[in-house]
Amino acid sequence: AAAEAATGQRVSEAQAAALLLAGGYMLWRFVLRPSGAGAGRGGGEGGFGDIEFAAYDKGWNDALEKRKYAPVLDPAAAEPRASSSRWGLGSLFQLAMAGTLIYQMGAPGGQPWSAANAIAGARNMNPMTLVFLLNMLSGLF
Repeated sequence: AAAEAATGQRVSEAQAAALLLAGGYMLWRFVLRPSGAGAGRGGGEGGFGDIEFAAYDKGWNDALEKRKYAPVLDPAAAEPRASSSRWGLGSLFQLAMAGTLIYQMGAPGGQPWSAANAIAGARNMNPMTLVFLLNMLSGLF
């Protein structure tokens, strides 16, 4: 009933359950999951996240500590660096642009924003704008 009031569209129980499941998954994946869990973008715990760069990381760390050169026989044995967040400046810009586009779909011509207007705007969206929006959103996952 609340979804119907917010969107102005009829929402079935299956649609509401799917939305709740998708929202719960997104909340877990991007907010609640520990930073080391799962592969994600870049994967691994190493400096660059790729096993191919393990030797580079080891050589860099050896040079910083003025240790003698020693080849890496097992890339998995290289010293891992702390992983950084995936949410950098580029991701924030993508979110801002996608949010602005979604806001403009829901508030056409200076009207107050509504979910019904956003849904109607999405249905009537220019295909090239849709590709642009999906490209921005796909880069975030």
